[in-house]
Amino acid sequence: MPPSDTPREKSPRADRVDEVLALLADARRRRVLYELRDRSDDVATLDELVDALLPEEDGAADDPAHERVAASLCHHHLPKLADAGVVQYDERSGVVRYEKDDDLLESWLERLAALER
Repeated sequence: MPPSDTPREKSPRADRVDEVLALLADARRRRVLYELRDRSDDVATLDELVDALLPEEDGAADDPAHERVAASLCHHHLPKLADAGVVQYDERSGVVRYEKDDDLLESWLERLAALER
């Protein structure tokens, strides 16, 4: 039977797989999630996350590097993770809470951590 020219509809699960893989494709977002997951209460401030990520960033842990990483997290990565329901991010207080209710994300994150750490 020849292949159909009609595109198949993706299941909601397939859409979520795509979303999870897109979230985890970025190393900085993975490191944020590793850091939050490794904390006993799954909570960190923006400054704590920046301090945890700085040693793995290129360059020195100086004020411009700190500001660059903070801006990247604050304006790009944390909102993206929050929009996906992976974290709660309070911009006013700078508090980030990891939401561990996504088995698919947890499974992939665990696999990637084993490869990267």
